[in-house]
Amino acid sequence: MVKIATDFKGFGVPFEELIAAGNLGLVKAASRFDPDKGVRMSAYAKFWIRAAMMEYVSRSKSMVRLITKSSHKKLVFNLSKVKRQLKIIDDGELSLEQAADIADKLEVPAEDVITINRRMAAEDLSLNEPLREGEDGEHLDNIEDDCPNPEDSYLAADELSYRRELLQKGLNKLADRERQIFVARRMSENQETLKSLSETFGVSPERIRQIENAAYAKLKGFVRNEALDDRLSSHAG
Repeated sequence: MVKIATDFKGFGVPFEELIAAGNLGLVKAASRFDPDKGVRMSAYAKFWIRAAMMEYVSRSKSMVRLITKSSHKKLVFNLSKVKRQLKIIDDGELSLEQAADIADKLEVPAEDVITINRRMAAEDLSLNEPLREGEDGEHLDNIEDDCPNPEDSYLAADELSYRRELLQKGLNKLADRERQIFVARRMSENQETLKSLSETFGVSPERIRQIENAAYAKLKGFVRNEALDDRLSSHAG
């Protein structure tokens, strides 16, 4: 863990935060590890730890997101290494020639090299810094709060609960076999194949597909009719 974290020390992220991110990667590795795959746990965990640290660095390097597109990720995590290889020790602005050399080595546009180098060299601005020296107000005051208000949150939660209730009622209306097949095909995290279900129920894969589609049509019709009835009832009341 510590050895992996040292690879990211040059990005200005506190070492203890890297370790914490790595621990999250380790937890994810432990939950997903399958010994039957023939891969050692240590090698599998190393991948997830490094990925977690890399993701944390990319999100935490600056209050303004450092990586704005996926193609920048390779550049971010190789720029310092290539600068050392080319003996570019100045942390300031790159010359056009230097940017071109780095771009050629990493096979990326020179404009991206200049952009990422500037962002990595820039210092973060505290949101609590005053807008102007000697005046009241902070940069934080100009940031719009995009969090939903309590009323919107309540309405969204209420709507989600209503939809789940309708779905459960619809599932209860299906025959046992229809419900089992529909859940296995449409609602399970690990979707069952037509072939595996055909073996379970002793019918052909095509028959499983027909049952699945019929169950979906019934469920969709039930939910639509129930929602319409509820709407009419609310207007009548």
